[in-house]
Amino acid sequence: MFSAGRLISFALMVTLSSVAFQAESETCPSSVAFSGEVRRGINYDYKISSNLRFHLRTADDGWYIEILPEKPGEDGKYPDLAWPLNPPYRGYNALNVSVSYDFTPKDVIAYPRKFRFPLDEVDAKQAFQLYEKLESSTGGELEEAEKKLDRFPSGTGHFVIIGSQLSPGGPANQNRGRIEWLKFEANMILPCRTAAKKP
Repeated sequence: MFSAGRLISFALMVTLSSVAFQAESETCPSSVAFSGEVRRGINYDYKISSNLRFHLRTADDGWYIEILPEKPGEDGKYPDLAWPLNPPYRGYNALNVSVSYDFTPKDVIAYPRKFRFPLDEVDAKQAFQLYEKLESSTGGELEEAEKKLDRFPSGTGHFVIIGSQLSPGGPANQNRGRIEWLKFEANMILPCRTAAKKP
């Protein structure tokens, strides 16, 4: 037989466990929505978690979406953690917001952007290892690396351009024109933490 005191303690433990589980389920997965605008030649940066930042890196032909760690690596640089999870690697993909690969400014604005990114630097390291294996493999090994990258645990980003200012093209930029300014909405979905398997 349980004493009254032990029954009360047990009931309290169950209640606290239920509250903790409910709190976790309410905050996981989480969604970080934000909007912004940027002019040509200017970067944009937004913190999406304690260890990750959304970054628009400016370039001559527009911008490139990057997910950067909060702190630099040993070399002092901030690697783009999203790169290995967003093929095609040698073509236009969801990380491009640029007038490149024969895309016109209007093509860039209309392009749908949904991309993936590792949840921390440990996972990112494993994703880069899989990417390197994919680049150096053929046949069955290549297919296996592609499957592992496709199943890799990740966050998901949505990026939608809702306003822009475009300039006409000319001989200097191959008649494609350029984007002078854009306004966007973004949503980063961070799933419940699931450790990535080793490649």
